[in-house]
Amino acid sequence: DLDKAEDLLDEAGWTDSDGDGIRDKEIDGRLVPFEFTLITYQTETGLQASILLKENLEKIGVVCNVKPTEFTVLVESTQNRTFEAAMGGWSSGTDPDTSANIYASGESRNYAGYSNPRVDELYEQGRREFDLAKRAGIYAEIHNILWEDQPYTWLFYRNSFYAFSKKLRGYN
Repeated sequence: DLDKAEDLLDEAGWTDSDGDGIRDKEIDGRLVPFEFTLITYQTETGLQASILLKENLEKIGVVCNVKPTEFTVLVESTQNRTFEAAMGGWSSGTDPDTSANIYASGESRNYAGYSNPRVDELYEQGRREFDLAKRAGIYAEIHNILWEDQPYTWLFYRNSFYAFSKKLRGYN
């Protein structure tokens, strides 16, 4: 909802004080425009989503410069936290625990530096629980906490399909 976003920006002090159509805010005695660079992967999906985001942000006075970035550079920038904003995509396996390396404290793909002791504790509980219903409840709680904390802003979800042969055993 653009109106709600504008209200939140106004409350945070990001207004268009000089009437140029771009929100700004005085920071350390300097008028700073609300402008940032979004690095994104170079796939059609990544570019389309980034451009749509840019166009919607322009409607509320925020400048988003989309920068298509080669994948290895994108990963290096996120790992080193040398970016202002990044568009990325995650895929996981069929087990919800595979997302722990994104959201658990200190994990390799936790590029946002997210840390919540309750989430870490729940991942540990999920790994030790064999009752499927109880396990589902644990991961549902993780999902709800992540939704509230928003370490990332999820824009869309693509279905993925996995197939396994029952004959395949012992392969890593």
